[in-house]
Amino acid sequence: MAAGKSADQYSRILVARYLREHGFKDTLKAFSRECSQSFQEFTDEQAYVEPLEKIVSERIAFAGKEVAEQLKRLAVEDPVDAGYQDVVRFHNARFRPVESIVGKTSLAIGAHFCGIEDSLFLSYADRMVDRYDGRWRLEDKLDVSQEKFGAVKLCGTILDSQIYYFCGLDGSFVAYEDAGPKLHCRLHERMVTHIQFFTLESGKSWLIVSCGLDNCLRVHRLVATRNSIWLESIASEKQLSACTSLLVASQSSEVLAFVTRADHTHVLCYRIAYDDHKLVLSYRIALNTAEFSTFSFNARDMVFVGQKDKDGTPVVGEGCSLLVATSHVPYMRLIQVEIPLQVKDPTSTLYSQIIRNVPTEVEQDTYSEPILKLVPYSNEVLVGNSSGVYATCILTGRSRLLDLPVPRGSRVKCLDVSRDGRKLIVGLADKTVAAFDVVI
Repeated sequence: MAAGKSADQYSRILVARYLREHGFKDTLKAFSRECSQSFQEFTDEQAYVEPLEKIVSERIAFAGKEVAEQLKRLAVEDPVDAGYQDVVRFHNARFRPVESIVGKTSLAIGAHFCGIEDSLFLSYADRMVDRYDGRWRLEDKLDVSQEKFGAVKLCGTILDSQIYYFCGLDGSFVAYEDAGPKLHCRLHERMVTHIQFFTLESGKSWLIVSCGLDNCLRVHRLVATRNSIWLESIASEKQLSACTSLLVASQSSEVLAFVTRADHTHVLCYRIAYDDHKLVLSYRIALNTAEFSTFSFNARDMVFVGQKDKDGTPVVGEGCSLLVATSHVPYMRLIQVEIPLQVKDPTSTLYSQIIRNVPTEVEQDTYSEPILKLVPYSNEVLVGNSSGVYATCILTGRSRLLDLPVPRGSRVKCLDVSRDGRKLIVGLADKTVAAFDVVI
């Protein structure tokens, strides 16, 4: 035991000396902090420590052929799983602009492809919402200013139904059908930031799972009949900080809600027991291995990697995972965690679910708010950030800034890709709105 401890201590000193001699001051400070050993101990000139390069060179001289063979098989990045292929679509795709959709005098704040036909909803800061069909043809221009709840960011259709919905800046929620009944209520005390739907009975009832700036996770049941639409409150859970991403999935006969929140490096999984009107915390998935701390970076956005049902709702099964965009600077990281199929202790925090922690080439600062969109039928995600739209490989982190015919250097405000991955919509902070047919 003593020998092992001495070897570990000596190895740390070797690494610390190497970092100091090569000018990696910030890295050395971080290394010292992680090792819980004093910085002075690593910079003491009186202690004789062999240079790391000398030890490595002696090792190579002693077993040169063996080391050379090992270096041929050594990869700098984490090895790609044998069962995966580096399938990227948008890296080499061509983007054909759609002339029928152009920018306005107002800022686009929301863009959503909805339903089986991939209808497009574009919402603007001037309280207008444009609705396009699956062929980019303008179907309707909606003026929501009469609702008196401010601009609309979250809007669209509820899964594959014909019910339209809008979320106002004051926490309001409006649902209606063409020439049918209309519902107007409040889901939250403040703005709705995230909303997800789950079908309970096709065409009749749905779960609405939402988060707002009131830091509440809430579940409602929406019921639609021929003559009315009404809402029932199911459960509510107060969060300690603001929600940064929300996903709803099904597992067997259960409905799960995955939540990330600010200043917390865990993904929270809630089981929605809607018959019992309860939200039950099932488990937490740690995005780092620091068991003594629940915060070291923020989770900015999250997408589901795996199978989905006909409504587009994620279905948890073997090999399904969550992909999280982090707040690391100067380059964003993608952390992929496996969703457990069974958890022995329902209140436990799982530290061994990380599949890969991949550095990307997507630049960001502490104020960046990256938008993640999974590219269908590929190992790729689109990342909208302050510089434009990146296509990033999940397996390697290889990133490419898409050469779109839009102004460079303007922050992406809204971004979405269709179910088949053949349509792309981008809204920029300079009020540019651009739509593309993707040619693979």
